Amino acid sequence: MEIVLGTAQFGLNYGVSNKTGKVSLNEIEKILNYCCESSITELDTAFAYGDVYEVLGKFDLSPFQITSKIPKLDPGKNLQNQISEYIEKTFEKLNISCLHNLLLHDEEDFYESDEIFDYLKSAKNIYNIDNVGVSIYNIETKLEQSYDVIDVIQIPGSIVDCRYEGMNFDNIYLRSVFLQGLLLMENKPAYFKPWETVFSKLDSYLNTYPTKIQGVINHMNRVNSAQKVVVGVVSISQLDQINSIKNFSDNAFIPSVRVDDIDLINPARWKL
Repeated sequence: MEIVLGTAQFGLNYGVSNKTGKVSLNEIEKILNYCCESSITELDTAFAYGDVYEVLGKFDLSPFQITSKIPKLDPGKNLQNQISEYIEKTFEKLNISCLHNLLLHDEEDFYESDEIFDYLKSAKNIYNIDNVGVSIYNIETKLEQSYDVIDVIQIPGSIVDCRYEGMNFDNIYLRSVFLQGLLLMENKPAYFKPWETVFSKLDSYLNTYPTKIQGVINHMNRVNSAQKVVVGVVSISQLDQINSIKNFSDNAFIPSVRVDDIDLINPARWKL
């Protein structure tokens, strides 16, 4: 798999397994330097991630291709002006002059208004943006019917959330491959008790490897070894651990632990 550095932890106390809170500026600098030395060339960020734009703006981001996301738009205001304002704020706060990907962060904006996406497409040339698309949680038929207007999509996918497998689209970024770290936890919060049978089966597989991360990555690479995967970390050691085994794959049996219940596979619905 190809690592894309996620940055939610740089601006928020993000992730069900995150016990350390926001990443310090000192650690972020180490992580970004490690990326440069390790050919990790893409960053993923969003306005929704707390003060992450102010944090990232303190560093030289010129070595990176950046994916940014536009938050939920207000239908009662001029849509074109809102999009332009978010793009210009992105460039200003991150001290950059181009974007690799610009995504709508709320998929309903994509479904409900052709005007929004028409302007995003025209903004590609106005603002030096390579690709425009949408970040989604609900992989629905109506999105599949609109592939011709999308350059890129970001979707959830993991060993338990397999909805992405077999999707007929070239430029896909996966996120939530560790489900905010839940798949790696030994002791899960009480909310997840209804799926304890699934997790017991999953843990039996993952525990056959030196680390659970290795088992998750094995599944990713068995599906698509060239898949771009957004990975968030809280330390350089976490990133190094993932990067050192990013190409791992074996022929071991992987049990089916697919879950379609959105109360598990969509973290926004978790009641913790």
